[in-house]
Amino acid sequence: MDDTTGTIELLAATSPDHASRDVKAVLDLFPEARGEDGQVDLEELRDVLGRYVNDDAEAYGFTWPGRFDAIRQSQTPSGATLLPLESKSEQWDTTGNLYVEGDNLEVLKLLQTSYGGKVDMVYIDPPYNTGSDFVYRDSFGDTLENYKEQTGQANSANPETAGRYHSNWASMMLPRLRVARKLLSEKGVIFVSIDDHESATLCEIGDQVFGEDCFMGDIAWQKTYSPRNDANGIPTEVEHILAWSRNPHWVPRGGASVTNYWSHAQAGHNDAAKKEIKRLFDGHAPFDTPKPTKLVRRILDIATDKDSLVMDFFSGSATTAQAVMRANLADGGRRRWILVQIPEQTSGSYGTLCDIGEERIRRAAAEIRKDTAGDRQQPSLDVTEHVPDTGFRVFALDSSNMLVQHIGTETISTKKADRSELDVLFEAMLRWGLDLSLPIHARQCDGYGYYEAGDGVLAYCGDDGLTPAILERIVETTRPRRVLLRLNVLMDNTALTDGMVLSIAGKDVEVRVI
Repeated sequence: MDDTTGTIELLAATSPDHASRDVKAVLDLFPEARGEDGQVDLEELRDVLGRYVNDDAEAYGFTWPGRFDAIRQSQTPSGATLLPLESKSEQWDTTGNLYVEGDNLEVLKLLQTSYGGKVDMVYIDPPYNTGSDFVYRDSFGDTLENYKEQTGQANSANPETAGRYHSNWASMMLPRLRVARKLLSEKGVIFVSIDDHESATLCEIGDQVFGEDCFMGDIAWQKTYSPRNDANGIPTEVEHILAWSRNPHWVPRGGASVTNYWSHAQAGHNDAAKKEIKRLFDGHAPFDTPKPTKLVRRILDIATDKDSLVMDFFSGSATTAQAVMRANLADGGRRRWILVQIPEQTSGSYGTLCDIGEERIRRAAAEIRKDTAGDRQQPSLDVTEHVPDTGFRVFALDSSNMLVQHIGTETISTKKADRSELDVLFEAMLRWGLDLSLPIHARQCDGYGYYEAGDGVLAYCGDDGLTPAILERIVETTRPRRVLLRLNVLMDNTALTDGMVLSIAGKDVEVRVI
């Protein structure tokens, strides 16, 4: 089928191209700056802006080798998808929580349409660049192939002897923070744990991304209850938690009672975090550097309400998921979480960090359900009877489910042989900007099988055998706001003419083709 499908559009094949949108916005404001090739003519733009352009030969700035490529990395749309892994999930049909296995930059790009402007709190604990920790090495171009090459590598450290030791780390953080900013709601805040190795670098990058007026503070967290005696120089007792808001007028819940010093009594310490994970894993700690749930709980207390969406895209051992579930148990909240972690290989009995994180969530959830059952028999004053959402859907980053070929004027799109219709449905939900936690129903109409996402949110018809009568009946009974058809279904069924599909589109139904 060629592109003569009337007003019916092909579903977007990639995540949003924000750079193209931003260029269009600039040219709409300043049409004089449009060059012959449709790009921005910077010299003309400077002339138009006149006295508002800084012409000083010297100006304060922070840069490093690779910064330009790092910005381009954040601007490049992703053509990948997230494959549902129902067998690794818990409470698949009812949960609102998501765990995503994959490179966080690609995943963040894919989540933009569904969750852009909806995340109230982000907490991340990225690699500290101590010389031995894992550092993501992005490659401009085929980022998905680059991710697959990195996954499982044991030698992805960033040693201090590397020629671009700080630059490599900065180039990792910049694109991820740029994309993460787009996910923050108007009341959203991001908190980043870091130590002295890169705290100064992170301050500069964060101010570039979020703006100096959105810097909310450098919190000194007392990570230990007793200073180490074997440290070189001045013993380190605190770590930094740097915070930036989406809105410069953000105020923490609790107001003046929240300061930039958090003692271990207020926010836990590293030894407590180690004991916490050991308790969950029968005396064994499968992860060396967990954060205490008490620390994340304190951040949740000042930055979320009961219905907030929380994200952690360097999720490690999944402390954030446990903290959110505990917070919901305590105050009857319905907070949801999205965790992202690259499946980095581990040396222990668990294959990857994702295996550790997912198992920790299962064990923490079982502990919460046990506590809740006990509370119902012996009511406690500080715990509600509310049973929080302890499930999660697991997804894995992978290439698109669709194989698209352009033959002459025709576009041929077919589902890859090793992918399911459910895989295609979730890719469509990503592209359409739908919540990946929507309930999924397998439906039948006159013997024809199709999927419904949510209650009338989306009907997906991907199998052969669809007729105009069945399609009309699906629309009448399901009353979907969106209908998705596979391109091959239209091509292989001459009865489904464009006019027939357009007649459905006229019934307040968005129709897309994949």
